[in-house]
Amino acid sequence: MKLSAILVVVLLVFAGLGCSTDSNTNDSSSQNGEVPEVEVVQEVSPRELGKQIGEVYFTALEDVTILLAEYPEIEEVRSQVEHLKQENILVLVELGKIREGLSDQDKAIVDMEIMSVLNSLNDVEWYQTYSDICSHYVSVDRDFYDLVVSFNIIGQYANFDLLKQQEPEEAERLGIE
Repeated sequence: MKLSAILVVVLLVFAGLGCSTDSNTNDSSSQNGEVPEVEVVQEVSPRELGKQIGEVYFTALEDVTILLAEYPEIEEVRSQVEHLKQENILVLVELGKIREGLSDQDKAIVDMEIMSVLNSLNDVEWYQTYSDICSHYVSVDRDFYDLVVSFNIIGQYANFDLLKQQEPEEAERLGIE
């Protein structure tokens, strides 16, 4: 049942029906329009690249869950959550650059591996905590809720076609053409 719900959410988001993923941050590097460089120098197979992207995606969700598990006051954690998102975005964009250089067939292999990693969300107890966190903050602060929920679709930063379609301003901010 959980896996079905996750897949529906992912499919809805990929179809452009998900909630807003405004990624304005208080990170000084993004405030002045500059995007810090993150170097990913490892040459990998499409399968390994997909696993890496999936693991970054998975870990970002887990990290935000850990950070918010005790429902801290938003003012106390907003900048940390924004920073966590920005750090993961930068890594995913660098991995996305590698993905962009692949053939369509290899991109499909990458995407299958990402989904394989994400399927394991069904097996972790903390994902229900993440869902509970989202439910809690939706009634407290809609903007913060949108920020927290955006971690559920953060993987789009490694798929430039998807990012350009769903978040064209973000793609432009990150120099993705």
